[in-house]
Amino acid sequence: MEIHSSPGAKGSFEKDSISLGHAEPPKFECMKHLYGNSIQLEGLHPFADTLISYPTKWYDDAARCGDTGSPYINILVEKLERHGTKESIQEVLHRVHYNTNMLQMKMKEGVKPHRQAPYFESSLQKKFMFPRQ
Repeated sequence: MEIHSSPGAKGSFEKDSISLGHAEPPKFECMKHLYGNSIQLEGLHPFADTLISYPTKWYDDAARCGDTGSPYINILVEKLERHGTKESIQEVLHRVHYNTNMLQMKMKEGVKPHRQAPYFESSLQKKFMFPRQ
């Protein structure tokens, strides 16, 4: 679909069938006024549309049970199977992080029990959902 923001400025914005977000064309004249010749409307930064989820803060230990594996991964798989095609990945991760944080884990004998504090970093431009099969 072609979108014309102003005379002489044009951009191509595609909609995909999986995304729920609405890509809005940038207001070209406003952007040009603010950033001059430094703006580029074509292409995205290589790290745009990146999402990374961590099982806990970098300074904490993540739990891992010998017979059942990582509680974070187990909860992640369960929530993705249940909600991955109905909710955005951010909403699913909120569920995963809440449920993981609710577990009070005791890693070793004599070590004070603690809770993992999962978090994610995102530069997603739109809502993302996994396609239904």
